[in-house]
Amino acid sequence: PNPDLSKPTEVNSGTVSNNTINSKSSPDLQDLTLQPFIGISADYILLAGNFDGKSLFTLPTDEIILVPKVSPAPGFGVQFGIKSNHMEFDWAYNISMMKYTSMAEGFSGTSTNHFIRLLGIKGFIGPSVEKKVKPYIYFDWSIATSHFEKLAYNPSAPLDFKSANYNGMIVGLGIGIQLNLNKHIALDLRVLPEYYFGTDIKSKGETNYSIKKFNNFLLINSFGINYYFSKKRL
Repeated sequence: PNPDLSKPTEVNSGTVSNNTINSKSSPDLQDLTLQPFIGISADYILLAGNFDGKSLFTLPTDEIILVPKVSPAPGFGVQFGIKSNHMEFDWAYNISMMKYTSMAEGFSGTSTNHFIRLLGIKGFIGPSVEKKVKPYIYFDWSIATSHFEKLAYNPSAPLDFKSANYNGMIVGLGIGIQLNLNKHIALDLRVLPEYYFGTDIKSKGETNYSIKKFNNFLLINSFGINYYFSKKRL
């Protein structure tokens, strides 16, 4: 098993009830519809917390992986899902290119950040399913992988820059508004604050190492457009 790594080392400036429902008598079940959809989104992503650019991890191999500080940046996403009367379930992939710096000179650049939504749940607020403007609450469960081209090195060869990956798990709860332009097209505006906790890190050519106490705040503001296919009644 991979050894756990503790919290990154802080470095000073000088130191490197069961009721049966009969569908025939239940209007809710009689009116239940399912509607598949696909969509795209434009995002603006902020990531802060232990991604501070002031610390590092020392691996059991003596290799050092620096902790970067990433700048807010735009992103792009694609998604698909299923809509019912009052809820939506979706799965998505988002990507963002974020500039980063670190405590060591030369270890900076542009990172590639991948966000994979394992499950998104949208709960519409209000009784009507035909409203043009529909506010909602949104739950997100995702995983993240961030690739940094120059972020690791071995003290025996400090000028031999290596790439590194940070992996994490994300959970969040946000709010949004959906504007239904017609039966098939809807605009979506969302603000999603999330908790990002690091799970493991890896440098090029090395194995993955688990990390602990690597907590971050992730904020994703997005504007999307969805296309809804024909409804299917159950």
